Amino acid sequence: MQMIAWQARASGPGWPIHTKALVLLLIVFLGANRACGQYERYDADRLFDLALNAVSPPSDDARWAQPPGDWQQRGGSPPPPSPDPENMNEQYDLRLTNGSWAGEGVLEVFDGNGWGTVCAEGFTDTEAVVACRDLGYLSGAVVDPHPWGEGTGRVALDRVDCRFRLDNVRSPPETFSQCYGGILGWGYCNSAADVGIRCYGSDGPTLPPLPPSPPPPRPPTPSTWVNLALNRPAYASSASWGRDSGYKCGKICGPNLATDGNAKPPSQYRSAQYDDFQPWLAIDLGAPATVHRMVVFSNLLYEASDSVEIRVGNVSVINHTGNAQVLLSQNRLVWSQKYGKFFKPFFSRQLQFLVEPPVVGRWVAVHKVVDVSREIDPTMVVEEVQVFGVPSVPAAPPKRFQLRLVGGTAANSGRLEMYSGSQWGTICDRTFDDVAATVACKELGYKSGLAIAGWGAGTGPVLQTDIRCNASIHKWLSQCDSGGNISAHLCWHRKDVGVICKDTPPTSQESSAFVPVSIFAGASHTCATSADGKMKCFGQNREGQLGLGDYLERGGRPEHMGPLLPSVKLGPRLTVAAVAGGLAHTCAVLQPGGVVKCWGRNLEGQLGLPGNTQALGDGLGEMGSDLPAVDLGPGLTATHITAGMYHTCVLLQPGGIIKCWGYNGNGQLGLGDMEWRGDQAGEMGAALPAVDLGPGLTATDIAAGSNHNCALLQPGGIVKCWGYNNYGQLGLGDVIDRGGVPGHMGAALPAVDLGRGFEATGVACGGRFSCAVSKPLGIVKCWGENLFGQLGQADIFSRGDQPGEMGRQLKPISLGKGYVPTAITAGIYHACALLQPGGVIKCWGDNDAGATGLEETRIIGDQAREMGDFLNPVNVGSGLNATALTAGFFHTCALLQPGNLVKCWGLNSNSYAGVLGAGDTRNRGAAKNTMGDNLPPVRL
Repeated sequence: MQMIAWQARASGPGWPIHTKALVLLLIVFLGANRACGQYERYDADRLFDLALNAVSPPSDDARWAQPPGDWQQRGGSPPPPSPDPENMNEQYDLRLTNGSWAGEGVLEVFDGNGWGTVCAEGFTDTEAVVACRDLGYLSGAVVDPHPWGEGTGRVALDRVDCRFRLDNVRSPPETFSQCYGGILGWGYCNSAADVGIRCYGSDGPTLPPLPPSPPPPRPPTPSTWVNLALNRPAYASSASWGRDSGYKCGKICGPNLATDGNAKPPSQYRSAQYDDFQPWLAIDLGAPATVHRMVVFSNLLYEASDSVEIRVGNVSVINHTGNAQVLLSQNRLVWSQKYGKFFKPFFSRQLQFLVEPPVVGRWVAVHKVVDVSREIDPTMVVEEVQVFGVPSVPAAPPKRFQLRLVGGTAANSGRLEMYSGSQWGTICDRTFDDVAATVACKELGYKSGLAIAGWGAGTGPVLQTDIRCNASIHKWLSQCDSGGNISAHLCWHRKDVGVICKDTPPTSQESSAFVPVSIFAGASHTCATSADGKMKCFGQNREGQLGLGDYLERGGRPEHMGPLLPSVKLGPRLTVAAVAGGLAHTCAVLQPGGVVKCWGRNLEGQLGLPGNTQALGDGLGEMGSDLPAVDLGPGLTATHITAGMYHTCVLLQPGGIIKCWGYNGNGQLGLGDMEWRGDQAGEMGAALPAVDLGPGLTATDIAAGSNHNCALLQPGGIVKCWGYNNYGQLGLGDVIDRGGVPGHMGAALPAVDLGRGFEATGVACGGRFSCAVSKPLGIVKCWGENLFGQLGQADIFSRGDQPGEMGRQLKPISLGKGYVPTAITAGIYHACALLQPGGVIKCWGDNDAGATGLEETRIIGDQAREMGDFLNPVNVGSGLNATALTAGFFHTCALLQPGNLVKCWGLNSNSYAGVLGAGDTRNRGAAKNTMGDNLPPVRL
């Protein structure tokens, strides 16, 4: 341990008794382990050297002679502390790493040479509490197992024990440096056993101290104060009964609600009577807030205790040692007596007090410390804590949960279920009335509703209880007052609420038939356009990529589709001419004017709205005339558009030029750098350069893969690709990215060698592969990644990543005698071709979820006798032929005649639910009897 090293060094030849004892114990320990068969590689002299080096640094190490510095400063490797043998209370230099916030992570210590970790063996909550207090928190706990991985450097400390002090003072250690510890720099365990801890109860470290700031001004009237603790999570040191289940809760108890606005329920927390002598309750307000007044219902000030403390952040607003009755007489507090509901002999005190001056903090803590020798009952009972003040930042808007009706006899009735963001769950019927049902039904598109108690038969968790709504105020069910799921254990699935919705508004239905004429797929959503220029989208919608003003998926239930599926509003007198879908964003070319509008995810600037990286289309007032057009530059109009995972490219006239914006980590924007475009002001319009594809060439088509693009250029029908190239998807015989550094583009960017006479008429890009079709030759060629046979070469070897693989060496894909490919589309790992005569579809590549539509799950195209005449056409139904194709990550859609029908197949569940538009979440194309006439058309 570092403290031992400092002390031993300062003591000269005569070591302190406890240091000699540690050396002796260490030698005995190591020798005993060797006797048991461990450490056999060390002889006795080596064992002694290890013990000696553990407690004394080398005498020639000049660093130990350095003057002491500000070693408490965070953010770097500080110099070693001053070797002062008298300073036994010097604080250890500690830090937490890899956590999601400052109060959690892998515990690390500084030993004078660098940072190291602490072994988890024998490290308990006792040690975690001492470490957290050193870091400026109220308390803490061990997290085992923890999600934070390995720490920095070697294991520096082993077998830390904070039950006793190193200096033999008969009191618990106050700092980590006073704890007993094992060997410094020679840990018994490896880095996989690094201890992780989570600290509680304050806003974080206080060293070095911040300069004092003036107290915040009081609001003009107390009516502006709000109960900051309402429905906020609270953590406790232990709980023997109450809303926590399980004696002592294992580690830290919670999170539960500190208050629900009602002080009548029985105690929420009762600390463990015989195991917790310093009980505490800490409430997370969610963000720093200004606290003006507090109300605490507790037995703290009824029963005697040695210390009572109430803190806001790191400031004690009440801190008293001694008899509780003395505290009552010394503080100007308002007291009243409140009897418990179930325990008549017990009554708690209602403590109300103003915080003078107001204090800013995120955490509020109530703490009780008991001297065990006085035989005082250490139990702390806290019924409720109310914290009144002003939030420091505006409250976030309420999250709108997705709702659905399940198990009803019609689409307007059923058990009401809610999506939490990760799973579906039910709502308890307790307090759920017709007003709440009306709010829910309006959210589902109806005018009113009736609540049906005890609908039952639900599965999954009970997500909401005690819902109370005001129909004149609350527009969404998530805006209503709720107890969350804190009382879920009092509800069970036979108490799941159901609703019957009434009076579907006629305005929610389309007034005329939607006849699809084109289809476009994103990664997990699909769009179709109609003859009159309207557009409808279905599938996943977590970023608003469907453009419907919410983030609710469509297509997974019958009531999602047909006339109840709204058209995307893009502005008056604008019609859709072309569409592109990325991972979670959508763009459309609109007429008149060749205008481009984009919506959905925008973190990388893929919507082309500089200065705004917020998602659009997931909230009200973001579509239609409120959605701005992309500034493409003066005099330019769009004719074609494509989208990668996080970027967008558009083909512009006049001149057949290409402009791209969004993510640019692999040079996919083709601008000779890797700077993103569209996420900051001054990057679009005339400031956005066109992609330089070489002199005398104009683009007639463009396609985007995940992080690369390919353009079809005239004259000559040549293909040029740029961006990510890890599998040779650029077709240049190497794996070097193009477009991210100067000198890659223009005449320096070679055309893809597809062989003599290959004049491309269309291009397509998959995840990490590319394809081109030549109508004159009637062939298709693909290159790049081939792990799933997506190149159709009867193997899994990539093409285009090494010299000698392109040109004549790249074989055309065999699609069967008599068939001529006219179009091609590509998913993340599969491809499909549209063949004539007959509008036949053939698909190959990854088929785990049925994206090839062959009613099997084996990969197609990676082995012999799978392509050509061996490859069966996709059965889309009797008498139907395809006129257009599109592919998402794991699904495929076709536009079919006669009837302008759209049919989709592939993955349709989990994160891709609804992408097939079938009104359910069943995959199609992998299982038998899911294709052909059994494959339903999309109801638009």
